[in-house]
Amino acid sequence: MSPLERTNRKSRFLENGFSRNFLKVFGFAVLFVFTGVFMDFIHEIGHVLWGTLVGGQQRYFQLTFFTFYPSFSVTQHFELGCVVMGGFASDCAYGLFLMGGSMTTNVAAWLLSLALLAKKFGKKTRLSIKLLTLFGVLDLPFYVVLP
Repeated sequence: MSPLERTNRKSRFLENGFSRNFLKVFGFAVLFVFTGVFMDFIHEIGHVLWGTLVGGQQRYFQLTFFTFYPSFSVTQHFELGCVVMGGFASDCAYGLFLMGGSMTTNVAAWLLSLALLAKKFGKKTRLSIKLLTLFGVLDLPFYVVLP
């Protein structure tokens, strides 16, 4: 193969293959981040719902750069998810509050997987639902292992 043919081959790869592959990887990364944040929102809402059901009072709720409770604001401090509640009558109620996030995320994941089986979706929608389901099923192991 002559040097000119090698140069033409490289330029064709950079023009066609690299840009398409980069866009696929970048698109997947963006989808991965957005579905992860969405499932984290479901997780934190689960803490709020279960904590309220067992008699706790909500004191603070933040997701990424947004504080939702006691008042909505944008902060400079990044927190993937934080819910602070108090006033639990027993250790059992506090335990249900702690487990509520993972339970809610897991239930949401199973519902999403049932929707995936029940209806035909497009390729990107199927990938999104599969990612959401993966995050939901792995939520408890991540919650226990990671700080």
